Amino acid sequence: MIIRKAKTFIALPFNKKKLFFEAWLFQVVAGLLLKIIPFKHIPGLFPNPKPGTRNPERGTRNAEPGTLADIKTAVQCTSPCSIWRNHCLVQSLAGRWMLRRNGITSQLSLGLRKDDNKKLQAHAWLKVGDYEIVSKKDDYFELFTF
Repeated sequence: MIIRKAKTFIALPFNKKKLFFEAWLFQVVAGLLLKIIPFKHIPGLFPNPKPGTRNPERGTRNAEPGTLADIKTAVQCTSPCSIWRNHCLVQSLAGRWMLRRNGITSQLSLGLRKDDNKKLQAHAWLKVGDYEIVSKKDDYFELFTF
């Protein structure tokens, strides 16, 4: 299994390898930041790009579907290599960081829902327009967006 994954990774073009490494590195850094910085400061560390940098409009007009799909794949494929428990939040922050580097505006949402046992579950998801980088999955009540 690991050998097959390694062979697949080696066969990727350099730009895809670079994107996967970036996704992994950003997930490591995002996880560390969540451990050492109070959460109230996190939205300020992961802002959207300023208007006029690369993509002056909100989200998808200049965001090519291929770029969004590549970022989504990189974030999802590198997540199992992460040592953090809260995969969805770390993935969302890393994806936000990668989108910002490409001048793409996104919406990061935090929400809650009750599971079948009436326990609260938290989730984070990331969207660019209607395209989900990190999926919302279930019916979560959105509490906060940045």
